[in-house]
Amino acid sequence: MTAGPSARPRLAEAGLLLVVLLLVAVIAAAADTLTIRGEQVNAFLRWDNLLANVATLLGLLGTIFGLTTAFSAVSAADPAQRSSFLAVGIAQALNTTAFGLIIAVPTLILHSFLVSKVEGVVEGIDEASVRLIDAVTRKGSANAA
Repeated sequence: MTAGPSARPRLAEAGLLLVVLLLVAVIAAAADTLTIRGEQVNAFLRWDNLLANVATLLGLLGTIFGLTTAFSAVSAADPAQRSSFLAVGIAQALNTTAFGLIIAVPTLILHSFLVSKVEGVVEGIDEASVRLIDAVTRKGSANAA
């Protein structure tokens, strides 16, 4: 049994429709995967940002404790020992500030870098999806005409 001349365009149209449906299914699956992976990456980036903020705040808290220790020791110490107590408290304040910044600054830089990379990948996938859908739509409308 062979298809007549009038059945061939319908057969070609049905084949093209099948290809379009398969491409739409692939695009939908890719979008779903991107959404799931994007949520996982964003969850990591939230922790990364939290670490940077907590490190900064802990450094500030250590600064406050160090200065409080220094000034309370100075007020209660023997005049001969005041300078050494003051030095210990100020050293504690400076060390905790430095530690907080040593953790926070690279973490914030890494966070900004990763956010820009993720946004770039998402934009690239969005653009590719739009181009693919446009190409399939143009091909389908050109064959239907």
